[in-house]
Amino acid sequence: MLGFRRGHRHSASSISSFFASLGNPSTPRAPTYSEVPARPSPHSADELPSPPQTPSKSGARLRRKAPWKFTALILCVCVVGLGYLSVQSFRRPPRAESTAERIPAPSEHVSESEVEVAFGTYDTRRWVRGEPTESFRDNLLPRVKYITSWPCAGWTNDVMALVHMLYLAQLTERVPILPAFAPSHIGQAAGQIPFGDVFDLQRLSEETHMPILEWRDIKQPNSAVVDSIGCWSAWIGGGQSDGRPRDSYVPPVLRLDISYTSTPYSMKVYGEGDSHLLYGRLMQLGFPSGRREALQQNSPLPAPQSGTVLEPDEHLMCFDYLYYTSLDRNFEWYYDWSPQWRLIGKHLRWAPALQAVSEQYLQRHFGTEGELPKFISVHARRGDFGHSCPGDNFSCLPSIEQLQQRVEEIRHEIFKKDGLYVEQVLVLSDETDPAWWQEVRDNGWGWIDHVRERTAEKHGPWYVPLLDAVFQSAGVGFIGTDSSTMSLVAALRVRDWQDGPVTYLTWKGL
Repeated sequence: MLGFRRGHRHSASSISSFFASLGNPSTPRAPTYSEVPARPSPHSADELPSPPQTPSKSGARLRRKAPWKFTALILCVCVVGLGYLSVQSFRRPPRAESTAERIPAPSEHVSESEVEVAFGTYDTRRWVRGEPTESFRDNLLPRVKYITSWPCAGWTNDVMALVHMLYLAQLTERVPILPAFAPSHIGQAAGQIPFGDVFDLQRLSEETHMPILEWRDIKQPNSAVVDSIGCWSAWIGGGQSDGRPRDSYVPPVLRLDISYTSTPYSMKVYGEGDSHLLYGRLMQLGFPSGRREALQQNSPLPAPQSGTVLEPDEHLMCFDYLYYTSLDRNFEWYYDWSPQWRLIGKHLRWAPALQAVSEQYLQRHFGTEGELPKFISVHARRGDFGHSCPGDNFSCLPSIEQLQQRVEEIRHEIFKKDGLYVEQVLVLSDETDPAWWQEVRDNGWGWIDHVRERTAEKHGPWYVPLLDAVFQSAGVGFIGTDSSTMSLVAALRVRDWQDGPVTYLTWKGL
């Protein structure tokens, strides 16, 4: 693909090779010329004629005529040189047009023929027919295959599930279409927030070497057209339900009427007792032979609105929920070799607008207008975890004393690594008990109060959990809560983005 960065260490990746194969052969380079220009005459421009050795009449005549001969010689050399350069310029192939010059304006319609020669960029306009359409099918390119999935859990789990979809996009060499995040823990009134408003998609595209689309690039948000489509249900295939696909708020908003087909039982990692499916087998569904074999085992279910029965779409491969997917074993994000994190997740950097707002908050909190002080971030998840304690009385949750111990452990690790003592501690928690927060204050630790900051009123309800996630990732060390996926992903960000030490608060007797 012309747009792949030639010097990048991943330029030979399989996904790069695939997208390169979709474009035209690259413009031939100018040949390297090995022939040398013909030598000028012995009386070159740098050599004056030798003076005569013996004065004579003829010598005198020669001296009088020499300036004219010299001038003629210079003119001859110039004419020969210009002629040579002209011949070489005609022989040289025209320089390839730059990729940037070929990118049409947003309002221009991109035809299939243009796309065939334009796969030198990850610009979203290269991977759709044009502006969002009433029906998503009218905007998909015939020669490009796509993949999508839906969020339908807590926000962090949805991030992880969509990372899995992006990883599957690499394995199947398809262009991913990312949905918006749907609210779950923050109430339906919050509405949906586009993936690209949370994460920097341009950077993600460049670092993973694949084009990435959003549904807002494909279909008009207020479209009245209901698109029927067949999708795979990993939720049914994983044994998580009574034969029903995973519900999501997203397909109805996108006006999609979906006929689901269960993934085969043979795609499970462990069989009964676990819901994880293997990437290597899910990948096969993106190819004719694997799709054909799977359809011999399971039949499609009727779509809920129309009752239409459709086999899974070949052009746009889609899944209901991909949280429980693995390469080798379940919950691979907990391992340092996790391909989901290494190849996709760590490249999900915050969108610039969200990052800017978080820095404003931190500057106010620490009372600085310049560089932020180093701090240790803490995610103390308590609210819903308290219901897992015996008697539902929150007695098994981590104590303040354990948090004190973890803070000192992280301080010690930072000092050993950087020779720096970090005083500031920023605590993020869903705890509502004022007595607990008073203990946080008594230890000299701080927190950001979103009620006092009026975050939801200024930026919308989504920014409350999103800003907390950004704050967590900004610490030079991190303390999370065991068994919390929000803590897990925050720890990975601090470890890989900040090169900081991480640890966890343990509970439930762990």
